[in-house]
Amino acid sequence: MQRFFKTSLTLVVIAVLLTGCAVVRLHHVGRMYPPAPTLDVVYAEKDIVAAKYVFMGEILLETTESVITPAMEQQLIYEARLRGANAVIIGEADARFASPPGPEMIIRVLRGRLVRYQ
Repeated sequence: MQRFFKTSLTLVVIAVLLTGCAVVRLHHVGRMYPPAPTLDVVYAEKDIVAAKYVFMGEILLETTESVITPAMEQQLIYEARLRGANAVIIGEADARFASPPGPEMIIRVLRGRLVRYQ
């Protein structure tokens, strides 16, 4: 019963995080593995703790919000964990014009490189 409660609570928190930001699209390119038990979050390749690793892909999170929020970063981390990464390198955010132009002209992109330890 307690395990069911914890699982339900986790799913509710994830749902709130995912709906709390204006994500236009989420793209994943690369390989997938079973989810890893832990995920290291780093901001530069030199901060990866494992001696041997491979890059398994990349996630791009596109949003119409004016800034990248912590909730968006948490969504990127959640997606990296689902895809079996042992670490995610959160890169710089950039911006581009929407195509085709609409009410939101600027799209911000948060990039995460997925790493699998060997």
